[in-house]
Amino acid sequence: MMDGRESTQSAARSVRVRRIKRIIIAAVVTLIVLPMILCIFLLRRVHVLEQQVQELYETRAAETLMAVELEEKTAPMEMTVADYTEPETQEPEQQEPIIVDELQHEKWPRKVYLTFDDGPSYYTDDILDILNRYGVKANFFVIGTEDPELRKMYRRIIEEGHVLGMHSYSHKYQDIYASVDAFATDLSRLETLLYDETGVIPKLYRFPGGSSNTVSPVSMGYFIDYLTAKGITYYDWNISSGDASTHLLPKDDIVRNSLYRIDENEETMILLHDIGDKSTTVEALPEIIEALQEQELPIVTIDDTTMPIQHILE
Repeated sequence: MMDGRESTQSAARSVRVRRIKRIIIAAVVTLIVLPMILCIFLLRRVHVLEQQVQELYETRAAETLMAVELEEKTAPMEMTVADYTEPETQEPEQQEPIIVDELQHEKWPRKVYLTFDDGPSYYTDDILDILNRYGVKANFFVIGTEDPELRKMYRRIIEEGHVLGMHSYSHKYQDIYASVDAFATDLSRLETLLYDETGVIPKLYRFPGGSSNTVSPVSMGYFIDYLTAKGITYYDWNISSGDASTHLLPKDDIVRNSLYRIDENEETMILLHDIGDKSTTVEALPEIIEALQEQELPIVTIDDTTMPIQHILE
């Protein structure tokens, strides 16, 4: 009888063991297969969302183009120097050269803007001291910094009558230009920093690499539209000092580049850099200022009368 009972118990245990094994195998298969199914579903969802985003971008671009075309057809065109003409009763060929010249000098008298990108740095104090010595005001397109000593420079720039503009927080092209959302996040971070340090949120912006950069995978028009919606004007330059080169450019080259063909512009924005490894820019600054003052060219700050120098016009 004991042998029969033990045999029965052994058979029952075998059944339980097989049942448990099946449960374990089913659980393992479920744990393996279910995540795979979820991954496939999520990948498909991501793909669909990417297509929707692309369609939204294309739709927005098409709507913008249609709006511009409609505005050109139905609304009075804003008059600019470039497209100004006399009434049809007169001969544009004879009148236009004189009119353009007169309007340019009346609306945009010759001015020079010294603009410094990428600061603040440990040369900012030196640059400000030189500007003060010559009684000149400049424009600083700044980036973000975690250094508490350098953050003091934001306030000094404003307190001494210079213009503070924005140049992104991180200055990392791959992050800033990854998307409009990434651009907006970077800009908001810089706005918060500058407001905390100075109580001011600038309405001037310079794109890292300029609006004509070839790095951004996203059309620069989207970033320009975003700035415009926030009431922010962006500024490029029409003369570069060349001091952004990887090697340390000699002082004389910076002076020569900064003054090259300057007499051909109604308004001149000179691109200089306020970076910790650009000592020759600081050395060149007095000579640049003296040369401009000898030509009696006013060195001014950006304001509402400034004609924006922009590489991309939209």
